[in-house]
Amino acid sequence: MNIPFKFHAHSFFNFKGLNNLRIPISLTFLNYLAVFSVFTDVFTYYEYLRAPLIIMAIVLSLLILKTNKLYFNKTFLFLFCLASIITLISIKLGYASLSRFLLQFVGILFSAFGFYYLIKINNNDALKIFKIYMRIAFLIALIGVFQDISYLLHFQPGYNYRYLHPGFTFHAARMGLLRVSSILHEPTGLVFILMPAFFASLMSFFKGGFKFIKSWKALIIIMVFILTFSTTGYIGILFSLILVLISYHNIKYLFITFIIMTLFVYSAYNGVAEVKGRVDVAIKYFTGQVQITSLKGTAFASLSNAAISLMSFRDSPIFGFGLGSFENTYPRYMKNAIGVDIQKVNTGTIEMRLNYNDASSLFFRLLSETGLLGVLAYFIFIKRFYLFKDNDHSKYLWIINNGILCYFFLRLGRGGHYFNEGFFLFFWLYYFSKLNSKNPTRKVFYEK
Repeated sequence: MNIPFKFHAHSFFNFKGLNNLRIPISLTFLNYLAVFSVFTDVFTYYEYLRAPLIIMAIVLSLLILKTNKLYFNKTFLFLFCLASIITLISIKLGYASLSRFLLQFVGILFSAFGFYYLIKINNNDALKIFKIYMRIAFLIALIGVFQDISYLLHFQPGYNYRYLHPGFTFHAARMGLLRVSSILHEPTGLVFILMPAFFASLMSFFKGGFKFIKSWKALIIIMVFILTFSTTGYIGILFSLILVLISYHNIKYLFITFIIMTLFVYSAYNGVAEVKGRVDVAIKYFTGQVQITSLKGTAFASLSNAAISLMSFRDSPIFGFGLGSFENTYPRYMKNAIGVDIQKVNTGTIEMRLNYNDASSLFFRLLSETGLLGVLAYFIFIKRFYLFKDNDHSKYLWIINNGILCYFFLRLGRGGHYFNEGFFLFFWLYYFSKLNSKNPTRKVFYEK
């Protein structure tokens, strides 16, 4: 079934006046710098002083000067402009703020257009950019191993990186271990950024044929992913196993995957305190044993933001209230949605507002800020560019595609930021992996 939604319209400008400029920086260096930027979210010193955006602004500028061209995707540009116009109308009506919109506008501009340009200038080669990502992901995972070992040895400079950034936090787990976060701001942040690498490592470690990474490196990434002790991460592992089950139409694989999934769910629930705590709280809430106002931390943030998003969606179901508007929506709907006065939150008499600027979830943020238009565009994009294993003649692009699909699903449930944790790097890699599969003639290589 063909979906009438064409996302592959390309265009570019040619800056003839810059032809005499010569930028003495290699494309390889810019590739690595751009991909590395997605791991630098913790280095945020002010809303507009975000390391990933600064790096991508520099990379995009250098690429334009180096090539004298500016590539962009016409469909994405149209939707971005439409969302921006809707937001400006919402600002005029008092439902959104200009400062919050500008932050989203600048962030999406440099991140979305920067990574699209990067892959285009590399001949649309999703594999090339993904291999760079895998190399950097391995180094980040290696730092995570060092972090946990340092914690076991009580070597504080090896696991507490507050000397790099004062906002850095670390979290203890059971059995004297640390919840690994590497250089990311929290374990869940590491989970997001490593999700595609985890899936590719899983396939590289257990399957023959094409390998994105050596088996011992793949094992380190898998191990660090598990050592985050993150509920979100364990859900990502389940998604990965389900996609493997779907991809291999073989009774043996179906049986093995089912056994692994059952053992994993049982072990995670009984062996990881955070997982058990989150599941127990969810069961109590949905069975009416506790009220939302009695919850704390992430549970309160997720459920309160969901309730507020749904209520705001009812008032503006088609277009939402605009990019960056959820921070304004939160106090406006809080009392009606969960029965709490915003003044009590401000004075700290109940759980402080958590993730109220990003709705704790990309799905609920899109629902509130972009309405059905944004939510449908997101799901149509996912379906339109999903690559089944059986349809992939290259035999490796489906792994990139499916690993990123796991990332997309995790972001729907947790993490509503539009351009943190490499969202647009993975967005365009997903897109180009499907396009590349239609022309599987490029040279591939293995890591044994």
